[in-house]
Amino acid sequence: MFKDFAKKLENVSRGKVLIKEPLFRHNSWKIGGPADVLFIPKTFSDLRKAVMLAGEYNIPVTILGNGTNVLILDGGIEGLVIKLSELKRTIIKGSRITASAGVSLPYLAFLAQKNGLSGLEFAVGIPGTVGGAVFGNAGAHGKSIQDVVSEAAVMDISGRIFRLRREELGLGYRTSAFTDDRIILWASFSLKKENGSVIKETMEYYLRCRKETQPLGEATAGCVFKNPPEGSAGYFIEKAGLKGLREGNARVSLKHANFIVNEGGAKASDVLKLIEKIKEEVFEKFGVELKCEIKILGRGP
Repeated sequence: MFKDFAKKLENVSRGKVLIKEPLFRHNSWKIGGPADVLFIPKTFSDLRKAVMLAGEYNIPVTILGNGTNVLILDGGIEGLVIKLSELKRTIIKGSRITASAGVSLPYLAFLAQKNGLSGLEFAVGIPGTVGGAVFGNAGAHGKSIQDVVSEAAVMDISGRIFRLRREELGLGYRTSAFTDDRIILWASFSLKKENGSVIKETMEYYLRCRKETQPLGEATAGCVFKNPPEGSAGYFIEKAGLKGLREGNARVSLKHANFIVNEGGAKASDVLKLIEKIKEEVFEKFGVELKCEIKILGRGP
C-alpha cells in the first residue's frame, strides 16, 4: 500500500518522497526509526495534496518541523510523515512579519533585526521553526511566542484552511490549543520599531548566555522537561545529583541538567529510561513532579 501511495504522491506533487526513510537523519537528537513514507513539500499546495491523498488511503499523518523538541521512537512512525522544513517564505509589511511554518526562529530573529523590528530577540537561540514554535509556544529569557504572534493559518486533515486570531490559539506555558489534526501553515508577528544595533546587542547577549549554559553543538532536543511551578527543572535535576547520569549512549548533560545528549548511537529507549529515572529521583527527593516538554512520536519498541 505504501509504495502505491508514495508513487501517486510523487505524481501529484513537486515535493520529495522517501520510503522507509530513517528519521534519525531528520531530527536534532539523531534518534529514531524509519517513516513508512516521508514527504517534504515545497509548497502549501503540495502539503494539501499529501494530506488529502493520505485521507483517501486512510493513512495516518504526522507533522514534523525541523526535528527539534521531539523524541522519535525506535520503531519509527507509522504512515505518512510530513516534514515542513522547505516551507520558508517570509513577508514583511510595516512592523509585521509573516513567516511560513518551516522558517527557522534564529533566521526570523535576524530578519527582524535587519529590518529594525524588535520583539523576536528571545528566539535567536531557539533551534526550532515557526510551526513548532507556535504549536508549543516556544520561549526563552522570560518571553515567548504568545507575546508577539498576532494570527496563524492552519490546515485540517481534510485540507481545509482557516485563520485564527491570537486569542484563538490558546497559548500558555509551552502549550497551545492545537491538536495533531491541525497543521500550522504560517504565522504573523506584530513587532515594534527599534534601532537595529540595539536589537543586535540584545541578541548577542542572549546567544552568549546560551553558549555558556547549554550543550550547543551536541545532539540534543533542547530542554527535556517543562519548568515546574516550584522552579527550574534543571535546578532540581542537578540538585538530585543526576548530571552525567547515563543509560546506554544517552547521558544527562554535564553543562545543563535539563538536556539529554546522544553521545552517538543512543536509542529512544535509552532516553525514555533516563527520563523515568530523572522523574523518579526528583520526585523522591523534592516532591516535584516533572513533565516532558519534548513531544514523543512513533511506535515502540
